[in-house]
Amino acid sequence: MQSQPTGVVLLNPASGASRGANDTAGLTEMAAAFGTRLRTSEKEGDLTAMARAEVEAGCRLIIAGGGDDSVREVLLGMDQAGIFDRPLEQRPQFGIIPLGTFNNFARYLNLPLDPKAAIACAHEGVLHNIDLGRAGKQLFTESVGVGVDVAAWQAFPTESASMFRRLWDGALAAAKAIRLFKPRRYFLQVDGRAQSFRAYHITIANSSHFSAGFAVAPHAVVDDGLLDLCIIPALSKLPFILSIP
Repeated sequence: MQSQPTGVVLLNPASGASRGANDTAGLTEMAAAFGTRLRTSEKEGDLTAMARAEVEAGCRLIIAGGGDDSVREVLLGMDQAGIFDRPLEQRPQFGIIPLGTFNNFARYLNLPLDPKAAIACAHEGVLHNIDLGRAGKQLFTESVGVGVDVAAWQAFPTESASMFRRLWDGALAAAKAIRLFKPRRYFLQVDGRAQSFRAYHITIANSSHFSAGFAVAPHAVVDDGLLDLCIIPALSKLPFILSIP
């Protein structure tokens, strides 16, 4: 019986604004050149389920094809399969083909944005250990937060395929959130010390950028074993708006 290839690309074919469906046939051919399969998702949650199944079946290289959300979905499935309970040398390797709108995490890692080069990098690049954050049962690559940013996401409509429409909708959602949101008091436990703040927003960052490429924590480093805390304090609305750029 022929053995299964040791690598798999888990693709979200709808990733990326203003792009339409990704070139599944082309990506399949590129992956096959390295002896790697390609599987595509159909709905939310598929990537997580597929990643978990691949790890449990013994796959040694799992490549997420998509944007930042797709990357998180695949990593969550790997986490559910218990990879972080294993010694480093027994964990499957992970790669990214950046096919999303912003690709913050891939850009931060200086990964190639060209799919062919990204596939080659996942197979032949330098192996590097990085940090991930955990919030409850979820993992995060970039950041997690509370405050006005969450209010803006809640006001954001269903994502359009158009990049311009996404940016426009995002600007309208942010304006609505700023108009309606009031700073709140938050209680934090930071490095074993209890703290309290009135703030517009609090972000716990693993890497420097999030959302539409915002450098919310420009000094965050993804392999230093630390998370960076960014607090936007309670301000009146005009100084807050002027500080956004």
